[in-house]
Amino acid sequence: MKVCIVLPPSPALFDERTNVPLGPLYVAAALEQAKHEVEVVSLLGHPIPASWPRADLYAMGFTTPQSGVARGLLELIRAQYPGAKVLAAGPHPTVRPWQTLQMGFDSVLVGEGERTVLDVVADLPRPKPVYHGEPVEDLDSVPFPARHLLPKDDLFNDGTAVFLGMHGGHVTSVMGSRGCPNRCAFCSNPLYAHGTRFRSAQNIAAEMVHMARQGVTCFKFQDDTFTIRPEPVIALGEACAREFGPNAISTRMYTRVNRFPPELVAALQQLHLEVAGFGIESGSQTVLDRVRKGITIAQAERALRVAKDAGFITLAFFVFGLAGESARTVDETIEFWRRNRAYMDKANLVTFAPYPSCDIAERPEQYRMHILHHDWNRYWIVKKDSVLALPYDVSFEEMLRLQRRSYQAFAELGYAKAEWVKDGLGEAEHVGTLQGG
Repeated sequence: MKVCIVLPPSPALFDERTNVPLGPLYVAAALEQAKHEVEVVSLLGHPIPASWPRADLYAMGFTTPQSGVARGLLELIRAQYPGAKVLAAGPHPTVRPWQTLQMGFDSVLVGEGERTVLDVVADLPRPKPVYHGEPVEDLDSVPFPARHLLPKDDLFNDGTAVFLGMHGGHVTSVMGSRGCPNRCAFCSNPLYAHGTRFRSAQNIAAEMVHMARQGVTCFKFQDDTFTIRPEPVIALGEACAREFGPNAISTRMYTRVNRFPPELVAALQQLHLEVAGFGIESGSQTVLDRVRKGITIAQAERALRVAKDAGFITLAFFVFGLAGESARTVDETIEFWRRNRAYMDKANLVTFAPYPSCDIAERPEQYRMHILHHDWNRYWIVKKDSVLALPYDVSFEEMLRLQRRSYQAFAELGYAKAEWVKDGLGEAEHVGTLQGG
């Protein structure tokens, strides 16, 4: 059988190649291992093809704001091949399978796809409407992502390395674990219920060695919480110390401020960590508690200082407009930025988007929030003078004023990104497209 995997564009993003699309490439690798023919059509910064390759099955993974784009691509495929079977997968189909079927897809794959996509292919030409992919427990059994199927321009995330000040050659994304045990109210991560599963240090290091032979020297770990358990980090540090010489590689990871003990610094240094990213979300304890973030302001400040003292580039992520946001919480967040400016080398600020399946979107009244828009095409970019959710006790006009004040303060501290500004801050646009949180 031949399977064509379509990578939909993300036209609103400043850089569509920020992250290598590991999920579809893991599925492609599993199909190839099962001796199926696989072709990847990447639309990440590439034009839509005038003619689609012929295949037995077309598979498309997409996020919530990509839904409109995915529907358009489905229509183009069907226009050329009226009887084509098209499978939807990824974050949005996983949390809204029946609505995705109503878009015109033949089947939806919910959850992880490496094993279950083989069932879809086996059922052709009459696949079932919905397939439930069970989480893979032995991650070492999954073949490395089929990066060789990507156009060369899509293989690396070099622009990210430049932005962060990372050194060396090409950069690519790697996943060392799957799942997240936390249940932040603003996050729609569909894998939290399955806990966190880990690859072995030897398996991860082998993938890194494989990529290093292709010129990669910088690795972005895409794990939701890279340091959630110390043992895997220590083991990976030891494995990389054996496989790579001094300064041969550099790495970047994301983690939580309450999962960053000073005792892990030595292991992270063995990994040649350059960038430590922290999801802090707000400088207000009121907001953090309201959205069940499970961290404290003191933990955030301590983690930033530990990372900075260790010589890492620090990257902090914040979200405007979460449950509980008010003039007072905005003041507290701006004060947090100012107080910790010396410890935050880079930072990112987005406006909250209530993605389907996040608890705020599912139960807004529990968080005293109004959801203002359900047009998912608007979830791509939250522009100036636009918010998607509103706390009960803040007017729309006041929320816009607070949004403007937050971004203005962020820019004044030197954190504004190039894509925010066209003709000054007044033309700023800020991306708010994370499916997770």
